[in-house]
Amino acid sequence: MGKPEEALALLRNGLDPVQIAAKLGIAVSSTCDYLDRKTGAGQLRRSDIYFSIAAESRRSPPNSNYAFVVKRYKDAASAYGDMYDDLRKLETLLHKIIRHRLMETYGTHDSAWWHSGVPEQVRVKCEERYRNDGKRGREPYAYTDLLDLLSIIAANWPHFKGRLPGHFVEDPKRLKRSLQKLNGIRNRIMHPVRDTEPTEHEFEFLRTLSRVLGSV
Repeated sequence: MGKPEEALALLRNGLDPVQIAAKLGIAVSSTCDYLDRKTGAGQLRRSDIYFSIAAESRRSPPNSNYAFVVKRYKDAASAYGDMYDDLRKLETLLHKIIRHRLMETYGTHDSAWWHSGVPEQVRVKCEERYRNDGKRGREPYAYTDLLDLLSIIAANWPHFKGRLPGHFVEDPKRLKRSLQKLNGIRNRIMHPVRDTEPTEHEFEFLRTLSRVLGSV
């Protein structure tokens, strides 16, 4: 395994560039060059490098090595491309989790999961969107938005609470707040001229929520 591959593996295991440099016995600048090479190959994103650094060290670099890395990658914190990619994956994951659970609960015969598991107002809205779009999507369910998904979970809470991460089960209002916040971030990313840019905190929120739901 070459140094670029070692650096990538260590980053994925939770080390930041300064820690990787110390472990490999190389300069921090060389570590960043190796990681940039992996970014160019599509195996890593600049934001992944930036957020490998602890929040406190990002806000106030403890030494010149951290200051170097933060300066090199800080622009990634406001990168709409990376945020959009995180949001796309997260929204797709939520759709998949919810659809699968409804099918487990209500079955697939005659689309029972759709008619029995999805609140009528959501079904009507999505079916109208489906028709207005010339039925180009795979099915009306594909036209649910994040707030629709929240309505579906709320209407089927007994069937979802055992399948969600513990802190959402213990505090369902937390799930509601998280999805509402996610929807707000989505709107800002989709319509960047309407509002201020998403913050670094919101970027971190997206990444954390992706990790939490990815474990379901």
